[in-house]
Amino acid sequence: MPEPGFGFPASVEKVLVDPSSTNPTGMTLYAFGGDHRQLKDFNNPNQVPNYGLVWKSPDGGETWSTIGSLPGNVMAVTFGGGAEATTSMWAAVNFDGLYKSDDLGISWSKVNVQNFPPIGDGGTVHITGVVVDPFDQDLIHVSVGVAQGSGDLRDGIGGVWRSDDGGFSWLLIE
Repeated sequence: MPEPGFGFPASVEKVLVDPSSTNPTGMTLYAFGGDHRQLKDFNNPNQVPNYGLVWKSPDGGETWSTIGSLPGNVMAVTFGGGAEATTSMWAAVNFDGLYKSDDLGISWSKVNVQNFPPIGDGGTVHITGVVVDPFDQDLIHVSVGVAQGSGDLRDGIGGVWRSDDGGFSWLLIE
């Protein structure tokens, strides 16, 4: 984990408590690195940015270890639902899309979504939030935003989108 204060180039943006933790003083925590500014020293090729890193603490935050990484700043993260509630995580990565982990943050796979606004590759659309129904792992809602000043606000692509099939296809609900 970064030094205290989390300093340059990124901070911890999101923290989750493992829902299966039973010890309130030693609960398992997950922290996600990020900085919406994505600060990076491009003159230092040896610098390893913290945004996208995933850390785990098995003892309520006393010790931390890096367990995985995502390709950018984590905008939102949540545990899965239903039978996957204690084994899966979903993360929205700034201007890159939606990712799922089936091993509590160690490895991540990009969700290949259908019927969704274009994300990344210089696009202005990004997922800003994600929630999974606690009883149905296939029911997912995401909030979608657009970059400020992009002009895409007029196109009606932002809003809340729903998937009933685990993130494969999406419907704009508002």
